[in-house]
Amino acid sequence: MRGLRNGSAPGTVVRMRVLFEAAGVDVDDDIKVVVVSSSDQNRAFGEKEVDALYSHTPFLETALLNQGGILLVN
Repeated sequence: MRGLRNGSAPGTVVRMRVLFEAAGVDVDDDIKVVVVSSSDQNRAFGEKEVDALYSHTPFLETALLNQGGILLVN
């Protein structure tokens, strides 16, 4: 994930930071957090505005089934 742009909805940024930090990722130095509304996550992923998503249903499934996404953590 180092160097990647990670899309996250506004209400999930804190939770995402805690999970990354628990895995030893320094969120401020290792990744770029891009705040993207839930409804825009798949568009941003599909148009390469973000490299990864911290997402949930139904946006997660859309990325996996229709956009070539790969599930890293469940």
